[in-house]
Amino acid sequence: MDCGSSSKEPAKLELLPLEKSKSAVWEHFGFPARGGEFVEKDKKKRKNVHCKLCSQALSYKGNTTNMLVHLQYKHKAAYDTVVRKSEAGCEQPALTSQRSTR
Repeated sequence: MDCGSSSKEPAKLELLPLEKSKSAVWEHFGFPARGGEFVEKDKKKRKNVHCKLCSQALSYKGNTTNMLVHLQYKHKAAYDTVVRKSEAGCEQPALTSQRSTR
């Protein structure tokens, strides 16, 4: 018996973005999924979102703030891309580019 090898590799975490999401931040985050379907079907019960770049789980409270902060401090190039898309008017504004609508 070979105790040092395993024929079963851990499955890579499949991640799906929030349905109908507008923010480019969702290109870098997702909720756990299996077979192309969310593990947690009820949107209100989804409490954690995972970074596709480093697999870190973050608390999800219904907005993109935690995800943007994570990108800003852990993945600066990805954060800069999200901000550029926001400033180009492609989506909802990111943290540093929020503007008053008055």
